Amino acid sequence: MPIIDIELMADTPPPPGLAIELADAMGDAIGSAPGATWVRLRRLPRTHYAESGGGPPEAVPARSTP
Repeated sequence: MPIIDIELMADTPPPPGLAIELADAMGDAIGSAPGATWVRLRRLPRTHYAESGGGPPEAVPARSTP
């Protein structure tokens, strides 16, 4: 049984239903039977991680928007 761990680097919670949408999409992509692919979402607030060298490139937003 595949278990997909996804860590979201955001200050706001993911939208309701995102985990099931991702699980269904991943299950379809890899051809697994219904109920056989799990997705676990975790949220990491921006205050709990850092990047060396001054942060993300300009094309990457520095803050999430709700």
